[in-house]
Amino acid sequence: MPNRRMREEFHGDLVTGPVPTDYRTETNKYEIQCAGCGKRYYVNTEMRDDLEHAIENDVETPFICSICQEAENDELAYR
Repeated sequence: MPNRRMREEFHGDLVTGPVPTDYRTETNKYEIQCAGCGKRYYVNTEMRDDLEHAIENDVETPFICSICQEAENDELAYR
């Protein structure tokens, strides 16, 4: 019996768009801090502008790293 999974299932974990890194790169030049763990990350101009816009509009937690986001999702799933 062939595996009939949809393409979205195979590629569901692929990240598209800008991705924060924990080291400075040519593209990710701007330092930000995770609101959950306080770890420093580097983002590109687009993400920095989005985060600044979120801060200006009083968003409570403008940036949460993927590790903290996953932990938060796990915690919510077990409630």
